[in-house]
Amino acid sequence: MTIQLKKQLGLVDGISYVAGAIIGSGIFISPSPVLAGSGGSTGLALVIWVVCGLIAMAEALCFMEIVQRVRKSGGVYTFIFEAFGESLSFVFLWMHILVLRPMSMALGALASATYILRPLFPECSHMIPAPAVKLIGTLLIMLYVFMNCYSIKRSAVLQTFILACKLIAIGLIVIFGLVYIAKGTDEVHLNNPFNVESISMNGVIFAVYVGIFAYGGGDSALFAFEEYVSPKRNIPLAIVIGHMIPIVAYLLVNVAYYSVLTTEEITSGLAVAVTFAEQCMGFLKWGIVACIVLSTSGNINQNCFTSSRMIYVAARENHFPRFFSMVNANRRTLLPAMITINMVKQDC
Repeated sequence: MTIQLKKQLGLVDGISYVAGAIIGSGIFISPSPVLAGSGGSTGLALVIWVVCGLIAMAEALCFMEIVQRVRKSGGVYTFIFEAFGESLSFVFLWMHILVLRPMSMALGALASATYILRPLFPECSHMIPAPAVKLIGTLLIMLYVFMNCYSIKRSAVLQTFILACKLIAIGLIVIFGLVYIAKGTDEVHLNNPFNVESISMNGVIFAVYVGIFAYGGGDSALFAFEEYVSPKRNIPLAIVIGHMIPIVAYLLVNVAYYSVLTTEEITSGLAVAVTFAEQCMGFLKWGIVACIVLSTSGNINQNCFTSSRMIYVAARENHFPRFFSMVNANRRTLLPAMITINMVKQDC
């Protein structure tokens, strides 16, 4: 008897994977390219953030239409396989598994480890030992791989918890920004939002590109189509709600940044959320640092989730050894695929 993956993911799980994949470290660390490309115009920058979010949602909904017809897990790999055949899907698969996903996971792990160690080096963060960063980053990857091997449902619950922490951090930033606006100080930079210092078409295009990149990951729910309860209902709702949450969150967070920080501070390329917290949040700044850690490390969980499904489906299509399409009989998890991900990431 062939053992199949269990249908155990619901609407909340889908929203968590979509919104959690989109809301990453970018909004906490450096939204500066969008403001710089907007010529210093906060109003134009906010418009770009909203437009980019709607474009990303439309893209994910287009993918959703395809997956509803194909009715298979695997995400973009499955779409390419069905539309263009084995050759292109094989190339995409190996580029994705051996290059793109390992780089994304490694960068997330190293960024998380750096912020974990940052409180130990408050005055000289550039002196954080590289071996310690690599060790903690490796442990984070192993932790998330183990969680996905242990229980799919519990890893989904963990993703929901991480999303909740991100939203709490965003809520704190927004509240402090609104308080700052309510004080009516001269530092509020929203009085003339569409005042442009200098702007070029190349700058606007680059700002839109960066904005769309910041909304990346909205197709995460599509990688596990076969594991959703009522996928025809839950997946479209997860995509729409999962995109609306980041659109509203990004909009409000940027308003908070613009209300407290100068244009030079935002476009400096530093960790904007940390700079914001240091100026007006007191001891709560460490909570923001903790949320940045969760944001970056949460992307590891999302990468494990999507990559394992891609390997699972590819093995069924004989692009990987059939062994990788096996499902653990007791826990209904993709144990061979997850172990493969761990080995590839450690090699990188």
